[in-house]
Amino acid sequence: MKKLLALMAVVVIAATVFVAGCQKKEEAPAPAPAVDNAAPADNAAPADNAAPADNAAPADNAAPADNAAK
Repeated sequence: MKKLLALMAVVVIAATVFVAGCQKKEEAPAPAPAVDNAAPADNAAPADNAAPADNAAPADNAAPADNAAK
């Protein structure tokens, strides 16, 4: 009977130590996110994405002066 009681005590102590060890691992804080996880600064649209200035209609596209009614 004493051997059985001693064996039960050893099992209870071992189980307690095991459970305490598992709980310590779960309580570890999560690592902080990396700083380079943000969007890069060069992700914006480039400045030269606008329409070029020479895209307007040319000045010589008007009707010629001699095209008027005679």
